[in-house]
Amino acid sequence: MLTDAAVRRLLPKSHAYRVADGAGVAGFGVKVSPTGSKTFFLRFTCRSERRFFTLGHFPQTGTTAAR
Repeated sequence: MLTDAAVRRLLPKSHAYRVADGAGVAGFGVKVSPTGSKTFFLRFTCRSERRFFTLGHFPQTGTTAAR
């Protein structure tokens, strides 16, 4: 389960990557960019296309508020 502490520990890589919340809301996760910015998202499918809805940016939006 993603917590504020777990999101804080995510380190940037040379490419953007996503980490899904394994135990909470289906499709909820955080994207980490190469610059280190972290964005909460909700993944869903619409017309057979995978889409992402931005919920907020960490730390201005915490995991509880984003969830």
